[in-house]
Amino acid sequence: MRLQKSLLPICLLMLFCATSCTEKETDLGSEFQDPSSLYDGISDTISGSAEIVAWTTFNDSIKTSGYTTGMIGYYSDAVFGSVTAKTFTQLSLSGTGGVDLSAYTIDSIKLALVLDEKYPNDSCTVNLKISQLTEGINKDSNYYAFSDIATGSVLFNDLVTIPDTSKCIAVVLNSTANDLFRNRFDSPSDFIEQIKGLCIELVDNGTPAMLTINFAATATKMKVLYHDNNNVHSSLDILIGSSTSDSKTTHFSQFLHSYNGEIQHTFNNNDSIAGTEKLYLEPLGGTYVHLNIDSFVKQFHQAHPKAIIHYAELLLPTHTASDNLKPDRIVANKVSSTGSIMPIPDYSSAYTASGYDGKYQESKGFYRIRVTQHLQYLVTAGKDYGTLLELFGSRSSARRTIINGTDSSNPIKIHFIYSE
Repeated sequence: MRLQKSLLPICLLMLFCATSCTEKETDLGSEFQDPSSLYDGISDTISGSAEIVAWTTFNDSIKTSGYTTGMIGYYSDAVFGSVTAKTFTQLSLSGTGGVDLSAYTIDSIKLALVLDEKYPNDSCTVNLKISQLTEGINKDSNYYAFSDIATGSVLFNDLVTIPDTSKCIAVVLNSTANDLFRNRFDSPSDFIEQIKGLCIELVDNGTPAMLTINFAATATKMKVLYHDNNNVHSSLDILIGSSTSDSKTTHFSQFLHSYNGEIQHTFNNNDSIAGTEKLYLEPLGGTYVHLNIDSFVKQFHQAHPKAIIHYAELLLPTHTASDNLKPDRIVANKVSSTGSIMPIPDYSSAYTASGYDGKYQESKGFYRIRVTQHLQYLVTAGKDYGTLLELFGSRSSARRTIINGTDSSNPIKIHFIYSE
């Protein structure tokens, strides 16, 4: 039997309440938490490897098609090793008909890529390489971090300087690209079949850089400038890589990791890392963290079968070896009895989502996640199948972090208030 701690009043944050959503699981007490109430309850903490089992696992297969961002670049550190990212994208005509450029002179082909993030430096000089694909991308297929398409002709390969004030790459493709577009395209599908698509990547020039391309931005596009025999100039806009449900083009990113740093990964004997000292969160198909409090939940359920959880927060202190450029947010998902993974109810509920948090608290040195409803479900059921932590935007940002383990001097923990 765990010792109860002193009574402690706690005032929960006022949350927005616009709508409510129906939960498939409606265990007793799960909807009792009122974010605006003041509670006098029993304060308790779940901590230590006897109560929280934690480990890092490798996320080897992550779907990368169907999203609005793409990643290009390379990065390495002494903890995670190295990672490279490429983006493979379709091109498409903006209209519904075809176009015939075979009788025109192509003056230039300009490509603009809007950037959401530049990591680890706002200002950088990169070696950008753009190549034509040897086969097309199927818009109706799923592509993953390990997916690949062979490349052919190189359409651009040069250094590009991106100042800290710029959020865009703008380049002019070479004469090989001009020859490629100086053709007749009878329809949008014929254009896609002939052009195939592009591979966009960074060639390692010794300066690490990971760039996030925003394909949903209207300024991310290609423009073909041309003139006829009478020197009449025209232009043609080409769509590139958007992934909205009604878009004509799609794209996917490839992430390749080499775990030659502090953490190692082999498919045969090292697919997880014990989390007593450190827990590793890396994006781009890297790692995620599993937590399990099943032994605590069983004991608590037996001792307090009708307990009401008024408030609970998961605190994730960052390790001193973690990167100073912290990820924006950590997301918690629950694992069901069938092994399916879904957001915890504190995040999926419209009533409580605004208080979910998950962001880094700079002054306190930890990430905080509100897990009130999640813990209520667990202690009511008396069983925990696991909680999975991953970085928010794991396909669109290269930022990573290290969390203190269960037995460190400042360990991960769950603080909660309950009554019976």
